[in-house]
Amino acid sequence: MENIAITHKENTFHIEGFPDAVKVLKITGRKSRRLADLALHKVDLDFALVCLETINSTPSEPFLLREVLCQSALIRFIKCFGQSKSRFSLDPKVIYKDDIGAQEAYKFFSSLRNKNIVHDENSYTQCLPGAVLNKDGMDYKIAKITCLIVAGNVLEQGNYNNLHLLTTNAKKWVISQFDESCQILTADLEARPYNELLAMEGITYTHRLRMMSTNQELQYDACPMVNSLPVRPSVRAILAIETPRPCRSLCESKRDNVCELGGILSATRPSYPL
Repeated sequence: MENIAITHKENTFHIEGFPDAVKVLKITGRKSRRLADLALHKVDLDFALVCLETINSTPSEPFLLREVLCQSALIRFIKCFGQSKSRFSLDPKVIYKDDIGAQEAYKFFSSLRNKNIVHDENSYTQCLPGAVLNKDGMDYKIAKITCLIVAGNVLEQGNYNNLHLLTTNAKKWVISQFDESCQILTADLEARPYNELLAMEGITYTHRLRMMSTNQELQYDACPMVNSLPVRPSVRAILAIETPRPCRSLCESKRDNVCELGGILSATRPSYPL
């Protein structure tokens, strides 16, 4: 998978690196939907990994900053596996098959997200109300009403290792499936006559923004450009699907090896301690 350079100017998107291109085809159907879903999963997994790796370059005080990064990573990771009406969900039994430790680690983080972070269904976070009782003879028997708030600490080495490893392995699976989908779509399109391909609809991107003050909906349409050369006026194409040979992704490829950045947490120990 690789990143394809796209620049934006006014209402035009420019796709760079395809000097012989004349059009960006809009592909539809079940195979293209799967491709799009995989690309979106890749975005979420990349986001989770960046959050985890940023923890090591984040000061330990205030601790809240590291906690925010950890929770953000967990939420975006589990998002890929949760129920969704807009894309298919990743299956932990498929991605982590034959790895019982990984499956158990996934269950732990899924439960943590569902019952502790997003919802509050158990004693992970507790509040203990109390009253400070003065010694006998004081003007007031009760000096203060207090609340002791106690929360479990998720951000420790073992959990960091496991979440990073689960996310990395899920990303590898998504990339392999994306590349396979690109190859299948390329073969399908290559088998069709050129005139038929040329007659296909181009990609159009429309962004709608509802104005709160007037309740009006504004529509923004991107204009077509490929390699800074205008496409036919009837086509508004902005995004390449993949390079025909070899098949590549639009998503930026990031390194899989993680270097510790001077923090207390490291993903260099690939294990699932239970």
